[in-house]
Amino acid sequence: MQPRLTMENCGGKIDAFLSRTYYLNGGYDNREGMLKLSALMEHIEVRIFYLSVPQEALLDVASTLAICAQTQKGRNRIIIEKPFGFDALSSHWLTKALLSKFQEKQLYRIDHLLGKNLIENLTVLRVEIRIQFRHVPGNIYHDRFGHNINLATNELILRDVPDEAILVVNNKVPGLGLQLDASELNLLYKDKYNAEVPDSYEHLLLDVIDGDNHLFVRSDELTAAWNILNPVLQEIDKNDIAPELYELGGRGPVGAYYLSAKHGVQWTED
Repeated sequence: MQPRLTMENCGGKIDAFLSRTYYLNGGYDNREGMLKLSALMEHIEVRIFYLSVPQEALLDVASTLAICAQTQKGRNRIIIEKPFGFDALSSHWLTKALLSKFQEKQLYRIDHLLGKNLIENLTVLRVEIRIQFRHVPGNIYHDRFGHNINLATNELILRDVPDEAILVVNNKVPGLGLQLDASELNLLYKDKYNAEVPDSYEHLLLDVIDGDNHLFVRSDELTAAWNILNPVLQEIDKNDIAPELYELGGRGPVGAYYLSAKHGVQWTED
């Protein structure tokens, strides 16, 4: 944390943060430790519990927390680190046990990859990319950006030399909000925006503070993921399938080409 904060010369912010930081000695999986924690937070009405604990201890910690450390006057939010189970069955029972103690909206299953700027950029780029000669109705960002139609669409603009073709897209400006900026194709965010790209956990933890769970894994999403992956994992275990190695930075495993050819798909260099 220290190097990150000093980049902006914000020593005062460090002092303010540390003045609100406490260390409490106690067991996290027993009533005595949780009651001590609850007493320390007596006047805090919005409580966030980050359960970065061994998987085998998670339910004991969550159960004790639910009984002894939640506030009854405000809101409680529970952050849970991966793994969210080891297969479909263990994930099901873990989810069932957690939902017996907390509401779904209280649970924040954190995955730092979902906090990457690229992921949120999908919400900007996923809907449509249009090649057009005039502005057309039906833009999804009209409510956010009003009549600024130049910012509201993704465009492929054809021009004479020296700029024969410029791809103009809406990009999410790196940061903790959802602000768009129309830019030429340029993947070097720091050169374009001259801004420090927040760490994934910075973004996600701020979302927890704000009560925004759109970048966190819900129970139904977790079930759907395991329903897809579980048969694959079972097949690997059953047939003792070893991963196929390939050169770092290379074209990938040779088996991928045989697999695609088996289904009538051929990769080309065009």
